[in-house]
Amino acid sequence: MLPVFYDRAQITDWLGAHTVAKAQRYRHAVSQVAWADNTLSGKVQGTQRQPYRVHAHFEQDDDDLLIEGECSCPVGIDCKHVAALLIAGLELIQQPPSGVRSQVVEWLESFQARHSAAPRRILLFSEFTGMPSLIALALDKAGIRYLTLTGETSDRVTPIQCLQRGETPVFLISLKAGGVGVNLTAADTVIHYDPWWNPAVENQATDRAHRLAGC
Repeated sequence: MLPVFYDRAQITDWLGAHTVAKAQRYRHAVSQVAWADNTLSGKVQGTQRQPYRVHAHFEQDDDDLLIEGECSCPVGIDCKHVAALLIAGLELIQQPPSGVRSQVVEWLESFQARHSAAPRRILLFSEFTGMPSLIALALDKAGIRYLTLTGETSDRVTPIQCLQRGETPVFLISLKAGGVGVNLTAADTVIHYDPWWNPAVENQATDRAHRLAGC
């Protein structure tokens, strides 16, 4: 069963910004996420010993995608646990089966061509930890040079120095790895591949390209 495609804005429209904000603390407490028919299901560990059973049922009404959330918590419907499940479900549908969106690679190729006389240095952030490796595969195929920095990168100094010296046009970086304690002032273009819920975290990561001194 292919998942129903939705985005972050729709989650906010369905459940409200306040509920979505409360769901952030449960983003990493979601497990066993799966699709069956038009229902996204999973478990969310709350304050009780047993995780809550959560379901999000989707229904298409003309041009509108509607949702009905169920949860075994006391609230029962359209709660923060439903929001957390929907946020976790985004990772399942973030990419089509073929991998990274082709528009991203096409844009990078076009961007490089337009600035061939004065090459640009691009920071490409992703919130999902596995996304930089998928983007890297697409860049390899397109012949675009890049460096990568994630939470698993043991030597952070070398790739950062290479970027600062202008040795590569694209720097793939996970949002959490690049948000704190990293200065990437040589970059002149910042892309958030999958914008996160907390603008402050995105802004902190973007500021890595503007800082003049270490944290």
